Amino acid sequence: MHRFSVTLTLAMAVTCVVLASAQADTAPIVGRWNVTITVDGKTRPSWMEVREEDGKYRGRFCSEVGGVYDIGEVGVEGDRVTFQSVVVDVDGRPSYTYTGTLKGDAMSGTREWQDHKHEWTAKRSVPRIDVTGTWDLVIHRGETEQKQVLTLQQKGGEITGKLVARAELPLRDATLKDGVLSFMVGEENASRRYEAKVKGDVLEGSVRFQPRGRGTAERGERRGRAGADHQESVTEDAQATPQTRQGRRGPAEFTGQRQRQWGEPIALFNGKDLEGWKPLGKEGDFRWTVEDGVMMTPGGANIVSERKFADFKLHVEFRVPKHGNSGVYLRGRYEIQIEDSFGQEPASGRCGGLYSRITPSTNASKPAGEWQTYDATLIGQYITVDHNGVRIIDNQEIEGITGGALDSNEHEPGPIYLQGDHGKIEYRKIIITPAAE
Repeated sequence: MHRFSVTLTLAMAVTCVVLASAQADTAPIVGRWNVTITVDGKTRPSWMEVREEDGKYRGRFCSEVGGVYDIGEVGVEGDRVTFQSVVVDVDGRPSYTYTGTLKGDAMSGTREWQDHKHEWTAKRSVPRIDVTGTWDLVIHRGETEQKQVLTLQQKGGEITGKLVARAELPLRDATLKDGVLSFMVGEENASRRYEAKVKGDVLEGSVRFQPRGRGTAERGERRGRAGADHQESVTEDAQATPQTRQGRRGPAEFTGQRQRQWGEPIALFNGKDLEGWKPLGKEGDFRWTVEDGVMMTPGGANIVSERKFADFKLHVEFRVPKHGNSGVYLRGRYEIQIEDSFGQEPASGRCGGLYSRITPSTNASKPAGEWQTYDATLIGQYITVDHNGVRIIDNQEIEGITGGALDSNEHEPGPIYLQGDHGKIEYRKIIITPAAE
């Protein structure tokens, strides 16, 4: 009886440790959050990320304006959350103290500084990913490559489809979790599991042989090998040698590219007037005009397109003066910086950078006063940017909004907006090509 009691106690203790570990690994506060602050009846978007380091929670924050910065420790006691941030404001750089309550995928509370008190809410940022479409896969095995075609349909939480190599195979057990696509193909006793990170229109992952339906380990291995040889003879190469087949049963890396369909290009700027655009900010400070096919401002309010877009390709031509500064906001949330940055080291706050988020691989800027181009492709939260014909950002993830965003509703379409409140700037061709629905 005593030994049973000790055993039971130890089992309960181990169970508690395992549960505590699982809870720590999935702490509700950890992750990215889209924050909305209400000031004088108007909403201001912000962003926060919380990560766990050395047993403590630490955060990064993007205020209503400015860039992303570390905010140090985030206090969590039960459902109570506290942290501090600074924000450029008319009163200088106040240090706000945020307090709030965490409930599932939402937080809410107040922030205070001296006699200022504002309400804030936050929603967990979960990228919306749709894998529907046809994907061209390339399986990499050493120096050899094998091409396959993957077709997927996604409705709600269900994913179906087929894989075509040398034969057409239906998918089994297809899932999409935390941005990772997983599925199986092949016979029940000899399957291949595909797993890949979904990065906009790109898949990056691995495929590995996975025997199923084992009896004993030895019998399962024999059945798996026989099934694998049979499956490979159907789907890959009926004439392959045993050595080649053995290699094919090992894990292999693969990449995939979605066959993206595009709509008709749309000229957002017609070269004659500001039709299709509207002021953003104080109307009395709106000084945008059109002269000789150029859209310009000496400085003042910003300007925003009336139309909104989801996924698209954007071509922009701009001219920045000496010491000039502007920006192109994609969906009204993600700023590609425009600045007089010729000859400087690349940085996220200089020309070509996604402001405070992504540093370009190189500085492709021309001298001030020369016309320059951006060609940006935005699919979901993955962005590619060519600056003056040079690839400077290659399908990189945008972690969240940048300062000055219109809102933090990242699942929704948004406009193109141009920054005019930093001084003189000129634009001419602005052409957007939306993804076909």
